[in-house]
Amino acid sequence: MDEMDIILNRKSYHITKYDVISAFNQTNPEDWQDLPGPDPYHVIVINSEEKPVKAVFRKIFNTNNFITSDGERVLKKLDFEFKIIGGDQVYLMPIGNEHAVEHMNMSLLNKIPKDVFDSNGVLLPGHVYDGGGTNCWGLEPGRDNIRKWGELGIGDHIIFLPSNYAVIVAEVTHKIRDSNLARTIWGSDLQTGQTWELMFFLRVIRIVDLDKRTLLTALGYGSGDNLMGSRRITDRFSQTYTSISKFLDKYSGGSITTEAFSQETADRIIDNSFSNRTSHEERLSRLENAIRDVSPTSGEYVMVNGKRIKRNQLFVKYVKERDNYKCKACDFTFNKRDGTPYVEAAHVIGLGNQGVDSPDNMVALCANCHKKLDKGNTEASNEVLNALRAKGLSFS
Repeated sequence: MDEMDIILNRKSYHITKYDVISAFNQTNPEDWQDLPGPDPYHVIVINSEEKPVKAVFRKIFNTNNFITSDGERVLKKLDFEFKIIGGDQVYLMPIGNEHAVEHMNMSLLNKIPKDVFDSNGVLLPGHVYDGGGTNCWGLEPGRDNIRKWGELGIGDHIIFLPSNYAVIVAEVTHKIRDSNLARTIWGSDLQTGQTWELMFFLRVIRIVDLDKRTLLTALGYGSGDNLMGSRRITDRFSQTYTSISKFLDKYSGGSITTEAFSQETADRIIDNSFSNRTSHEERLSRLENAIRDVSPTSGEYVMVNGKRIKRNQLFVKYVKERDNYKCKACDFTFNKRDGTPYVEAAHVIGLGNQGVDSPDNMVALCANCHKKLDKGNTEASNEVLNALRAKGLSFS
């Protein structure tokens, strides 16, 4: 048994392998294989009638030792009391190393399609999916991570800290332990051979434009606190912000779109794979090599120097580098807070107008010219197209 969510009278009761180990007074994770129940186990929804409760637990634990039918105390065999958890805990989770940044771009800023879970034989509850996919995160197994994962409840909130100027606020919707699924999504750690099998699924609420140090200072952490690993911060957070909704209200004026942050993350991954000291010419040459064998019909993800990147994000990075991070229509650019230039990559002939998803149909534009091209009337869009033609660019 990996875990289960049991819903009784609209209350969610959650039990994990970690909880069952505690009930058996066992501490060795290897003992899990000797516990009763099917593996893997997913979700059961039942009502508070005595018969369904007994039927479910008889099937799972092969026992008739029930105390009550309402789920508060269920099994004499385990001497276990269900805990109503979830929805009231807040966690901080830093994203710092290369693996974490790559995983963030793959499964936190982009949804994993439902067919990935279906093809791995993983049945998730319907509420986990949004738009045909779901966001997810995972931890490598280890005593401390197992404890933290076991404590994590449905409805709890996680504040991810991926950079110096943005935080990602997400809500936990489900969790399972599945090494095969984790390998399918993230692969394995080349040094340890382990994968991030302590998985939890998330609804990303918002990416907040907030300086990380400002947040940590508000929560009472000093400048010397390096925040290694995740930690529960419910009390600190409640004293400072009261609730997640009030936290989001406080910073409601500063949001970053998931698409924009995902592209910035992809740019960062590619740059790090090339080394920060690489010249513009060298980066451009390497990017040209990377896209040479990529076509619009290639898979959604491609490999760049051993890093898994979405195909379109590779194209966007290449176009920005090719056009030297300046708008090809008006030459405008500006530097972001991290010192890097800002420009957008646009499809000259929109994909909705049978344009090809290829660098040959893409150009670097400032945000203003991009909006003119995509959203403007005929006069506005022609202004951009004529400026591109005046510089010798042609698009079929």
